Amino acid sequence: MKYLRCFALIVVNTTRWLLAATLNFAFTLIAYPAALLLPAFATSTGYLPTWLWWFQTPDNSLDGDTAFQASHAWFTPPQTGWRRYVNRIWWLMRNPAYGFGIDVAGVSVTATPKLFGTLPLGGALTQSGWYFAWTSNAWQFYGVWIYSSTRCARLNLGWKLWQVPGVCQLVLSPLPFVSLPAIPA
Repeated sequence: MKYLRCFALIVVNTTRWLLAATLNFAFTLIAYPAALLLPAFATSTGYLPTWLWWFQTPDNSLDGDTAFQASHAWFTPPQTGWRRYVNRIWWLMRNPAYGFGIDVAGVSVTATPKLFGTLPLGGALTQSGWYFAWTSNAWQFYGVWIYSSTRCARLNLGWKLWQVPGVCQLVLSPLPFVSLPAIPA
């Protein structure tokens, strides 16, 4: 009976994830072209109004986090005018439909996830490996394959269970060309 209940949870959660991932993918397709216009609606602090929150990263303004500003922004911050507008477009392209993945497709998880695999929860880009984590209402598969001294492939599916307790964002992220962090000499 225990295994039947476990199997039922897997089926229910996977079906829910497939539906949520489909909706999230469709909304992401809208988010990319919308990113060209969304910065025009941002407040002076770089946040979108509530009615556009599905496009917003709740933990950062459209100016991005410090790592983005230091290494990914097209123009070194702080910027104003069209350069800030371009940086904000790039942030939205890098994080499309972020709020949707939390507010609509995310799930609230309070239990500590169970873990199976070769990597710790959250995974690191320091070794090849994988893990499967699950709770009664969510799961996450995370795998890393280092194939050169500078690159790896990463697959992240399910919900980001490293955000427990709290609302875990839906994740559907196959990344075949991730740069490895520099190893200090």
